[in-house]
Amino acid sequence: MDSHVPSVVANLVMENIEIRALETFLDPPRLWKRYVDRTFVIMKKSKLFKFLTHLNTIESSIQFTTEKKKGCLPFTDLLIKRSPSGHLLSAAYRKPTHSDRYFNFRSEHPTQYKQSVVNALLERAKNFPKHVKRTLLLNGYPPGLWSRKSRHPTPTPGNFDYPTPTPTPNRLRPLAILVT
Repeated sequence: MDSHVPSVVANLVMENIEIRALETFLDPPRLWKRYVDRTFVIMKKSKLFKFLTHLNTIESSIQFTTEKKKGCLPFTDLLIKRSPSGHLLSAAYRKPTHSDRYFNFRSEHPTQYKQSVVNALLERAKNFPKHVKRTLLLNGYPPGLWSRKSRHPTPTPGNFDYPTPTPTPNRLRPLAILVT
């Protein structure tokens, strides 16, 4: 039986690191968002190196790295852009290597898992339904499956025993920074 404890502990450790770093830095970032081991930060360009150095002194076994871009930055499955007026805009993002391949509908996976693929894709991409439908068709999913979405609520962790994703054992944690 897989244990959920390692992912809970990893999340608690990351939360502790970020709280300590943000509370002890004189000019903290304007925005700090984390998902598992990915962090999205908006801060002044002039403070970037100093903050990264400070962050990496909090816990010597975990070192953050940066990915800097001017004006736009991929974060999880979003592309976040700064508009000319300074507002943040987001769009769906797929890595250039993304193949739109999911397990085929004719596979031996349980039907509720196949319905979960449909529900998750449609929920994630409400603004891009044509792309999602094309992707599902390419993976052998029948059109009737997504038209019945309202009759099949998205599974919750209590309904099915899904494995909890665990952070990679890599000691480097990417820190995505949109410089201003």
